[in-house]
Amino acid sequence: MKKVLLILTIAIAVSACKKEAGTGGLASITGHVAVQKRAVLSNANTIMDTVSGLDREVYLVYSDHISPDEKVVTNYNGDFSFTGLRPGEYTVYVYSKDTLGSSSTNPDHMVIKEIVKVVSRKESVDAGTLMTYDLP
Repeated sequence: MKKVLLILTIAIAVSACKKEAGTGGLASITGHVAVQKRAVLSNANTIMDTVSGLDREVYLVYSDHISPDEKVVTNYNGDFSFTGLRPGEYTVYVYSKDTLGSSSTNPDHMVIKEIVKVVSRKESVDAGTLMTYDLP
């Protein structure tokens, strides 16, 4: 009986120690922000140029949290990196001008997001390019 109780106690303790997405690990999420310059935001046929999104704020949300847990700023090439992460699911997002323009409720804050899953302890996951939009 004591052995069963000991094994049950250990099993509960180990399962309670399971860590969720967040800091304290060895994994990382990297990516790039690009800016598509359009003469008319709502018209994809008016693309004038696509450039790196330098000095853009990129946010990271752990699992199902409501608010951002981390924020970084892109470098001069538009690249970003979140390091020291544990395996789990993350949402990476950046704000863009809204392609609906003035008909939008907040024309400066359209969310561009990517859901990223870190599977292994030392994994480096590429979130890809987050395409934002702006006027020239």
